[in-house]
Parts: sequence; structure tokens; C-alpha cells
Amino acid sequence: MDILKQQVHLWCIDNHIIEDKYKQSYFCRFLSEKEKLKASKLKLKKHRSSYIATRAIIRLILSEYEESVSPSDWVFKKNKHGKPRISNTSLLKNIHFNISHTKGMIVIAVSLDLELGADIEEVNYRRNTDGIVNNFFYDKEKYIYYRLNKKNRIPYFFEIWTLKESYMKACGLGFSMPMDSFFLQKESDGNITINIVKRKMKEDVFFWHKSLNDRYKVSLCMIGSENNQCVVIDKTNFLQNVFINNRYRGQYGK
Repeated sequence: MDILKQQVHLWCIDNHIIEDKYKQSYFCRFLSEKEKLKASKLKLKKHRSSYIATRAIIRLILSEYEESVSPSDWVFKKNKHGKPRISNTSLLKNIHFNISHTKGMIVIAVSLDLELGADIEEVNYRRNTDGIVNNFFYDKEKYIYYRLNKKNRIPYFFEIWTLKESYMKACGLGFSMPMDSFFLQKESDGNITINIVKRKMKEDVFFWHKSLNDRYKVSLCMIGSENNQCVVIDKTNFLQNVFINNRYRGQYGK
């Protein structure tokens, strides 16, 4: 599969299409021994199934971009804050990826050369977001939040939360980065800008955000894009090809 510089491919996977036993058995064949061991230690079936599916799907998707690498041959390592990256040598493309999952949905973002972070959250109107905003958001974000009526606070919260977490993941720092060390604001043209307030951090970033079926908020952050711009392409419609018609079916059996 071709991908150009300044492009990000977004894959959104509904858990319902990967939950049956057939697919779980099929997915297990692509995992490393270390991944299989971790899966076996997960006590809850839903957590075990989600982990197996996520690890297999990222391997299958990456092999769409590097056809010389079989899904089971991908090697990953994590930085000290837990961000995974590819450690295979002699690849033809400098592929970056990031994963996020929430109840019922997995998202995977893939790019060339760009460091990126992805986050997805289910919009939960029963969640008490006031306390989280008070503890983790910057003052200006709090001000905007409390100016909204209660019905609109929840969507705003999940939008800002996913955008902030996507930035923290793109930087490779995760929650070791204080959430109130920067704040985000939406400009009149819809673009998201970042303002650094407490430490030196990446500012050459591009944010992308959308709602999925009014149930989820998904955000991406890309670092180092030209003119702080890039194109996000939804590849979800290609998932059936990856799962069902992929060229590894014969290799791993039915």
C-alpha cells in the first residue's frame, strides 16, 4: 500500500468485527512469543481478546506498507515512557505508527517520517468531567469549559482530552508530561493551536480531530509536518482486505 510524505492513514476498527473465535484463533498466529505470554496473563476475556486483536491488526496493517515483512516478523520496542516504535532493520520506508483503543473501538495511525500520536475516547455523558478538568486542564481551557452549558461540556471535554493526549503521545512522553503544561485552542478557521506555558516542548505540530458516529472522539497529532500541515486519509474501508483477503492466509492457514 502506498503512502506519501505528509500523509497519515487512519484505520478505525470496530471490536464487533474481530470478536468471534475464528478471528481470535487466526490473530494469535501473528503474535510474538512475548505477546502471547502477555495475552495469557490477562484474566478478563474481553481484555485478552482486545489485546490479541490489536497486536495482530497492527502487524497485518504494517505489512500492507512493507510487503517484504510478514506480519509475524515485525519487531517493536518501547521508549522509557511506553511509546512503541518499529525496530526492524533494512526497511524500505521510515514508518511511524500509533495505537489507541477504547470501549468498542481501536484506532491505528500510520505515517512516513512523521512522529505521531493518536487517541480515541468514548463520549460518556455520565462521567463527572468537572473534577478532571479542575485537576488537569490549563486555566484557559477551564474557562472555556465552564462557559459552556452542561450538555456541551462533555463533548468539549473529550475533544480537548483526546487532542492533548495525542500530543503527549506524539512527543513520546505520555502522562509523564503534565497536562496543564500546555493548552489548546480552536481558531476561527477550525485549526487547533498549541500554547506552551511550563517547559520547552514541540511546537511544530499539526492537529486533526473528528467525531465517529457521535459516540467517539478521535484525535491525531503529527510532529514535523511541512508548514504544520498534513493530509489524513481514512483507510477503514480497506480493513476487509487486510483481514479476509490478505496474502498471508495461505501461510497461516484458515
